[in-house]
Amino acid sequence: MGWFYTIVPAAFILMMLAGLELVCRDVAALLSGDRSYDLQRVDPSPESE
Repeated sequence: MGWFYTIVPAAFILMMLAGLELVCRDVAALLSGDRSYDLQRVDPSPESE
């Protein structure tokens, strides 16, 4: 059962690093200002009867 105490923490650390990388990429994309991340609202079209 020693493998359990090796694999589980390693997998947990890898998942944390992957999540941290995604957060860093999101923050870098927001700070770069290349794109506008404002919510685009679409006016509802009038319903045809």
